[in-house]
Amino acid sequence: MQLVLFAKKFNWMIEKKLDSFSVYLDERVLYMHSNGLIQNKEDMLRDFGNGNLTLSAVEIEEAKVRAFGSTAVLTGKGSFSGIINALSFQVKLLYRYDIYNRPKKMV
Repeated sequence: MQLVLFAKKFNWMIEKKLDSFSVYLDERVLYMHSNGLIQNKEDMLRDFGNGNLTLSAVEIEEAKVRAFGSTAVLTGKGSFSGIINALSFQVKLLYRYDIYNRPKKMV
C-alpha cells in the first residue's frame, strides 16, 4: 500500500495536484534534497505552486518498504528531472522516506 501511495505522490508533484500532495504531507515533514536544501511542508507547497520547483519526470528503478511496528521505511532509487530556481536538472538518486503512524490521541 505504501508503495502505491508513494508512486501517486510523485504523480501529484509532476501534475501539480497540490491539494492531493498537501494531504499526503504531515505538518512536521522535512524534505532533505540532494542539493542540501531542507524544506518543510509550507516551503514545498509554495515552491511547487509558484514554479520555483517542478518535477517533469520520475522513473523509479527500485523501491521497497520495510515495516518496524508502526514505522515504515521506504527506500529506493530512481531518475528525477525537473526545474529548480529556473535551472533544469536530471539526476539519479537514492532516496529514503520514514513514515510513522501516530495514534489519533497523543498525550
